[in-house]
Amino acid sequence: MNRVVGIERGGNHTVVEAAIGALPPRSSVPDAQEQRFPRVDEAGPIRRDMEGPSHDVADEYRKAMRDLAASVTIVTTRCGNEIHGMTASAVCCVSLTPPLLLVCIAKSTRTHRLIAEGGVFAVHLLLQAQRDLADRFAGRLIGCDERFNGLAYDHGMTGAPVLLDCLAFLECRVTAAHDGGDHTIFIGSVEDVGRREGGRPLIYFQGDYVSDVALATSTTERGAYVAGLSA
Repeated sequence: MNRVVGIERGGNHTVVEAAIGALPPRSSVPDAQEQRFPRVDEAGPIRRDMEGPSHDVADEYRKAMRDLAASVTIVTTRCGNEIHGMTASAVCCVSLTPPLLLVCIAKSTRTHRLIAEGGVFAVHLLLQAQRDLADRFAGRLIGCDERFNGLAYDHGMTGAPVLLDCLAFLECRVTAAHDGGDHTIFIGSVEDVGRREGGRPLIYFQGDYVSDVALATSTTERGAYVAGLSA
């Protein structure tokens, strides 16, 4: 298989570190009082509907999920000679040992059918400059039914198509599938990882792409925040 240009592939022994990285030792985490997180009242009081049974929880759920900032990814898959992919944000790390990743895919999509039948998928983290690529795989570009046309991609270890220009990719083989309402939760064993040094991720927030989210300004602060949650 050709080496991905601009992306460093990790062997089996480095898959987890390449994909996740490591939190700093607790001893290196600054005191919580030194962290500059916004006060709760700076954003105004949280609203809660108190109308009782008439309250549309599903609608409020959709609105709340728009506040969940997430990296924009493209999930690709193959079954036989058929390849396809879609833009997704419902992607999550499940386990470090063994390395497991989950994707939530709508049952109505072609991507769902191919993952269910082919048993493989690859998740690609997009760069900030790749909004057009995200729109292409979201089906928003008119006249672009064949989403891989004109794109440079490789065939991964599992056979899933691997895009050659992204922030990182994780190639997986399905180990379990769980019903999740109108979606299926596919859990995949990570078999290969490629990542690019540097670069910033494309983020989806409040129904739009954003270039940056000021959740933390350094790796140390991110580690301090996560460590505080688990303390």
